[in-house]
Amino acid sequence: MTSSSQYETSSSQNQRKQVAQISVMILLHNLRQLLAKQNNLPGLDDEVRWIYSQFELMLGFLTYNEEIDGGRRPFLVDEIRDLAHEAEDVLDTTLYSTELPDIDHTAKLQLQLLLRKDIEGIIDKIGGISGGRFDYDYDYDSRCENAEQVLKQRLPPRTRSWVVEEDETVDHRLKDRQRVVVDRLINGGSREMEVIEIYGDDTGTDMTSLAKKVYNDVSVKNYFRSRGWVLVSDNYQLRNLLLSILTDVMVIIEEEIQNMEEWELKQQIFKQLTGKRYLIVFDQALMSTGWDWDELKDAFPKNKVGSRILLTTFFPLVNCGDTDFLPLNFIHDVLDQDDPYSESRNYSCFEVGIGYLSKEESWEIFFKKIFGDKKCPEELEHFGRILADRNPWTTVLVMVAGILRAGEKTVFRWSNMVDQYDLLRYSANISILCYHEIPQHLKPCFLYLCVFPENMEISVKQLIQLWIAEGLIQWVENTNTYKCSMEDVAEDYLEGLIGLSLIQVTKRRSDGGPKSFRVNNYVRDMCFRWSREENFLEAYTGRDNSTQGNPKPRRLSILNDCRGYISNPNTCNSLLRSFSCFSNDIRGVSEESWESLFKQFSLLRVLNVGEKEVGKLSEAIEELFHLRYLRVKPAKNIRVPKSIFKFWNLQTIDLRTTRFPKLPEGIWKMQQLRHLYLDGPSRLPKTKSIEDWLPNLQTLSYISNDSNHDIHISEKAPNLRKLGLYGYHCFSMREQDVTFNLPHLRSLKFVEECTFEDFEEPIKLPATVTKITVKRVHLQPNIIKMFEELPNLQILKLLQTSFDDDELVFGEGSFSQLQLLKFEDSNIVTWKLEKGALPNLHRLVISKCPLLKELPVELWEVNTLQELELFWASPTLANKLAEDLKGKEELKLVNIYPPPSNTRGT
Repeated sequence: MTSSSQYETSSSQNQRKQVAQISVMILLHNLRQLLAKQNNLPGLDDEVRWIYSQFELMLGFLTYNEEIDGGRRPFLVDEIRDLAHEAEDVLDTTLYSTELPDIDHTAKLQLQLLLRKDIEGIIDKIGGISGGRFDYDYDYDSRCENAEQVLKQRLPPRTRSWVVEEDETVDHRLKDRQRVVVDRLINGGSREMEVIEIYGDDTGTDMTSLAKKVYNDVSVKNYFRSRGWVLVSDNYQLRNLLLSILTDVMVIIEEEIQNMEEWELKQQIFKQLTGKRYLIVFDQALMSTGWDWDELKDAFPKNKVGSRILLTTFFPLVNCGDTDFLPLNFIHDVLDQDDPYSESRNYSCFEVGIGYLSKEESWEIFFKKIFGDKKCPEELEHFGRILADRNPWTTVLVMVAGILRAGEKTVFRWSNMVDQYDLLRYSANISILCYHEIPQHLKPCFLYLCVFPENMEISVKQLIQLWIAEGLIQWVENTNTYKCSMEDVAEDYLEGLIGLSLIQVTKRRSDGGPKSFRVNNYVRDMCFRWSREENFLEAYTGRDNSTQGNPKPRRLSILNDCRGYISNPNTCNSLLRSFSCFSNDIRGVSEESWESLFKQFSLLRVLNVGEKEVGKLSEAIEELFHLRYLRVKPAKNIRVPKSIFKFWNLQTIDLRTTRFPKLPEGIWKMQQLRHLYLDGPSRLPKTKSIEDWLPNLQTLSYISNDSNHDIHISEKAPNLRKLGLYGYHCFSMREQDVTFNLPHLRSLKFVEECTFEDFEEPIKLPATVTKITVKRVHLQPNIIKMFEELPNLQILKLLQTSFDDDELVFGEGSFSQLQLLKFEDSNIVTWKLEKGALPNLHRLVISKCPLLKELPVELWEVNTLQELELFWASPTLANKLAEDLKGKEELKLVNIYPPPSNTRGT
């Protein structure tokens, strides 16, 4: 056996242990919730608590025993994993049956007897593994008393300093190429439609990053009237690609698109782009085996206004041309050519290569990623340079640097990394090393990333809710180290993945924390590989009639051909716990198919089908008793049964397109509920019982009230962090107190009118509020005054708002901490700033405010202003702003669209 094979064997043994750890952690999480629910285990509480204590010890064993695969029980890890799965299945299956609405008393007693028998069987099997006690020739008590101590030791400190993921050195490397491509898009070539290609290394990261920088460049945004970005995935399908283009370049009712033929979709694109200067990016176009430009070209008008097609691919094209396109210059690497515009080569593409990193570039990126502005210790530099020299691929280099940054910076560790690198030799095998180095508590969270489609911009908020629902977050209540919520711990886990350079942050919040991110192809492939090997999650791509690995997975993501999967009789899997779907054809799934799916997957904990609109929905969804996460986007007039509010396990309900005029009383029993998203107006039911409250609820949106419907939100949901009010009317100081006495409230939204009566005492909102969004509301002066005085308000968005006399005045010294101010779709005519207002404003966005003719002169006294964006303003304001901004170099970003000069796009 070679050294490399030995390393892979050792890694495989560690993987088996890690799978068992994940399975035990999830079971413990489920048992904790089950024990917390009273009257759910009649006469069996003691037995279940004993099972819980035994699996706690198993987790300690799996965590601390380094020689786990040796000795007299080489398959002990697999036995523990299988037993954890069996215990989970037994409890879920029997409890599901006892909760069915039409079950009679006799049948329920029989099921409870069956549950007792099954639990006794689990107890016997635990004894069979351990001989009656967990004696593995290992002293657990000296290392940890139970699994809770394991969790406490793994929790990171509550200090968070968000780091910018994209290293400045990597960014600098791409800037020169960015200037070349932007210049070619706008100034180079011809007025004819042209194709420009960017090709890069075999991980594909740099070329995609460069294309994104070009696509988001301010001058590019101003120059091209229509822009579209399309990822050409490995499971390329022409129809899906055409739908993606339409999503970007036109506004059309989704129902009209879904039933169109491919030729009709092409016609729609052609019609939308005719006469316009457009830019369409096909990311990773020539990496898909199904990519065929001839299938697409008819959708793009060859107008003579300077339109462009931008491609990214792994390799330069030898012949990338359609003879209908004007021939352009082929450039192997525009930065290395003495004459990049030479006429000696005559091809129909303009190509820019990125190439591999030089040794100096590799070392600079590697060094900066680990040490920042600090000096690399001399004893580490030798090993660091070896690792940097062997990584000409930016993605792999940054990932290895992230791993070393997160661990101890010692000669032993770095030299060991070099030795392991020598064993693996090839970049394709480096994923073994990188995955092995991920901290154990982060591994399941990392593997879960492959539930999302490639190149998708992933919402941090949504991911954290899914992690929690899946039981992947190790959280201990009331630890001595700090007090925090499960969401706080999950965000720390996310920071760990960012620090390891496993994900790329795409958007950030005002506090610097990540709002969304992407996973590059190399990392995603690594994630898929290990997820499949560990039987953690499977993906269905539609290329065949089965999943690519385990045919009976516990987690499943449908990336394509949802109808094909559901209609396949071989997909029945009664043990499936998590079902996500991102397929474009989900709207066409019939009610009968949904009913069949819900009945097959009765033990589902996660139903995540909210990315695309669902055309039909079966009442059988009310049988999914175990659901913890429900995200659905029903089409108009599609009813979601109210019975879902009887599911006491539910943590997240995301039905943003669904209205419940009055929520059922069962909602007060949902003690696990953490996030509730509805389309307003929805009313909470009245209750007089002090036991009816939602202690874990953090998000509630949108809720309405009236004078005859008094709900004490602050008493019933005291831990709210985000509150959305629909048509809110405050009639008394008491109403104000029972609504806003929320000490943890951070985000507040008002939609469809917002009325506060004038009271003798000043109106006060919680001082903790950092973000306010107002939509379709007439803002009275007293409401504006209330906002002005909030000491921690950082973000204010005024959308479709109106004001008294169409005038808005910010008082002296107001909005002391505001960083982002946005006006959109407003009839505001006059905006005034008094002395000292907005002293910390960083970004100002004004969109679709055609009656606003000028900005207050006091705005230019705000020294902190860095970004100013103006969209669809009056020509008077656009031209005046362009003049006012001349010489103001302190602004990092100025974006005026349409531009106030003759550079405006066609």
